[in-house]
Amino acid sequence: MNSQIFRQATRAAARFASTQTAARRAFSSSKSAPADYGRLFQQARRTGIVYVPGLALVLGWPLAAAKVVDTVSS
Repeated sequence: MNSQIFRQATRAAARFASTQTAARRAFSSSKSAPADYGRLFQQARRTGIVYVPGLALVLGWPLAAAKVVDTVSS
């Protein structure tokens, strides 16, 4: 009984693997798109425009607060 279930499971796994490799082969037969470095650099620039000032604000506020406190207390 157990050997019959094991054989059926093995056959099912083999069928599944063969359909997956066929689908993978069909997908990989298409040509790759050419690299679009201009678009990649433009996206990185837009991302940097948002994140650099945001990080400066998040990481720099303790320094600004210390200078304000020193100026007020003097």
